[in-house]
Amino acid sequence: MKYQSYVSIVKQKTGLADDQFQTEFGKIRSLVDRLFSSSQHHRVFKGKWYATILEQDIRDLASAQNRTLLLNDFGGRVKASLLQSLDFKQPWADRFLSPVKRVLKRLEQ
Repeated sequence: MKYQSYVSIVKQKTGLADDQFQTEFGKIRSLVDRLFSSSQHHRVFKGKWYATILEQDIRDLASAQNRTLLLNDFGGRVKASLLQSLDFKQPWADRFLSPVKRVLKRLEQ
């Protein structure tokens, strides 16, 4: 099981005693569970990680069914498709565009 092997690696790198690690890890796991249950995945994972996570999930599902898939940079193609569908005139983009607009104004002066 990959998850358990990652937890073991993290535990080893912390140098914490088993009971102390379990306590601290339990707190983090509870926080992550709460964030996931309230659809706040973005607070755990960077957006740029989603395509990679999705691609790995697809590989794991195929492997569990003894199937081999050639994904040919599936994650990269998902990113490219999503970028083409974004409307940068919507309010969400202001956070990113405002600094660029300020710099452009300064350059015009």
